[in-house]
Amino acid sequence: MSSDDSASAMKALRLSDYAYIGVRPADEQPAEGPTVILGDHDADGLAYALAQARHVWPDCEAWALVGSDEKMIRTDPTWAPSVHALRTPQQLATFTTA
Repeated sequence: MSSDDSASAMKALRLSDYAYIGVRPADEQPAEGPTVILGDHDADGLAYALAQARHVWPDCEAWALVGSDEKMIRTDPTWAPSVHALRTPQQLATFTTA
């Protein structure tokens, strides 16, 4: 993640008051699709969630940080245990990894 991307993501984390924040591919459809939820809303939480997301989507390089106040019941039994869906998530930031 570039320093600009990192600063943008950290700013979004600091300013967000959503109950749930997650990482998922930037082009994920539908909006309520799979998301890896951050355990803590800080740099360590983001790093851990991104590492988990990279296991789920190993070819992804464009990511979105999304927030919501409501986590949905798991709807797909094939999703990894760290993957959930958020109801009407709002995009907080985007970033790339290489």
